[in-house]
Amino acid sequence: MPWTDEQVRQLVRETSVGIGGCPPAETLARAMAGDLPRDKAEAVVDHLAECVDCAEDAQAVRNLESWAGRAALEGASPGRQTREVVTRRWTSHPLFAIAATLFVATTVLSIGLFRMRSQDREAQALLQAQIDAGARTESQLRAELDRARSRPAAVAPASEPTALPNVAIVDLLPAGASRAGEAAPAVAPAGAPLIVGVLTVPGDTPRYADYAVEVWHGGQMAYRGQGFVRSREDTFTIALPIPLLARGPNRIRLLGLRAGRSVPIEEYALRLPNS
Repeated sequence: MPWTDEQVRQLVRETSVGIGGCPPAETLARAMAGDLPRDKAEAVVDHLAECVDCAEDAQAVRNLESWAGRAALEGASPGRQTREVVTRRWTSHPLFAIAATLFVATTVLSIGLFRMRSQDREAQALLQAQIDAGARTESQLRAELDRARSRPAAVAPASEPTALPNVAIVDLLPAGASRAGEAAPAVAPAGAPLIVGVLTVPGDTPRYADYAVEVWHGGQMAYRGQGFVRSREDTFTIALPIPLLARGPNRIRLLGLRAGRSVPIEEYALRLPNS
């Protein structure tokens, strides 16, 4: 899309002010055209020796100067393109004033465009650096996450084994084992953290492949487990933590397991003091 006159004037205004300490585009164009005092021209030369961007602009100006010279010579009639016309300075040509004016204006505009493209390149480089930094950050986070996943789970140190004092051992007799026909309930000692119950069965009690024990509080079963072994003395042992028992009477049932059935064997009574 062609530029409007207003857009061209705006570009000239923007390039008439130096950027980052560089001379304005118009000053640089005048210096290349030899239209500056000596001291200002030397200052421009010194700046070109240090500034890569302005040196590129100056090269662009030289290319435009070469184009302007060719344009002036090509504008002459064929009859005048003789050896004498070619060897003399093209500045004596009548088109020189117009070409010089066009040269300066075009140079200013070109330098402005070059500097705009340079700023675009710098912005693109900055944006790319930010994208690369974000990618590195994401990559680092992913790597750290992968390392965390690959680490073996920390194993909590096992607690030191310790003895449990004041454990109560209670002999539990089955109901009907006393002379009165019903065994008095065993009473757990107050303050005991754990009760080891010894369940006794008559010697003629049938044997089963496995045994189970249930703990009841009234009509509610609080515990059921199996895997109990009958000893040679026809006894079973079970460790009962105090929280498993209820204050007052508790019933402990022994069952034999056979073919998926539970056969009641004996029932024991254990009382836990209220305080």
